[in-house]
Amino acid sequence: DQEVGDTMYIVGHPGLRQLTVSSGEYIGRTQVELLYEAKTKESCPGNIYDVPFPFNIMIGRDWICTKVYPALETTTVIYGGNSGSPAVNKWGHIVGIAFAGNTDQEHNNFVVPLRFVKSVLNNF
Repeated sequence: DQEVGDTMYIVGHPGLRQLTVSSGEYIGRTQVELLYEAKTKESCPGNIYDVPFPFNIMIGRDWICTKVYPALETTTVIYGGNSGSPAVNKWGHIVGIAFAGNTDQEHNNFVVPLRFVKSVLNNF
């Protein structure tokens, strides 16, 4: 099991770069609120936010829906284009999939836990 302080790696091809490996520390489990594609407000499983003008014109509606997802937080930099790359622990085991990063800070880099990925895939 991944423990706080353990090394975590992101392995991938961000943008048009060669294969990269970023390393950092596993910070812990958290939750992130992300956009969720809901057809109606009633079908939104999370929070609904009003979208102000002129952004409502750009997205074609005056509201957006979000949902809270489980995540692993890491100091490992996740570059643009690394989404979908495996997050690997110090033993070489895949612990999740990279999905959001902040290259300006050593935190706010997020990985979907492998357990959650498996549960989603089992629904297909």
